[in-house]
Amino acid sequence: MLSQTSTFRFSDSRWPFVSYVGLQLNVPLFNPSTTAKVQQARFAGEQAQEQYCSTKALITNEVRSFLFAMTEARERIDAQTGLVQAAQRSYAHTQSRYQQGLVKFSELIGNQ
Repeated sequence: MLSQTSTFRFSDSRWPFVSYVGLQLNVPLFNPSTTAKVQQARFAGEQAQEQYCSTKALITNEVRSFLFAMTEARERIDAQTGLVQAAQRSYAHTQSRYQQGLVKFSELIGNQ
């Protein structure tokens, strides 16, 4: 062998030309059970989204219904308050006329 002799010169020796080319591939392996689980999770997510939208719409409708009922109740209260005030004025007027002797006692009682 040349490399073991004492007369070996590195400058005179031939070095082989070496080059490396690499290629790496990642090939996903699909497991049928994994695909089914992914689909099941996707469907569960879609179902949760639909349930969220449905619940949101239900709450919106209930709030609107409550606000409508509250507005209607306030309007009834205002109307009843107006009627009570009108009745009180009418009774006070009739009582004043009774005290002046302009109406009979039966009209005063009927006005109550």
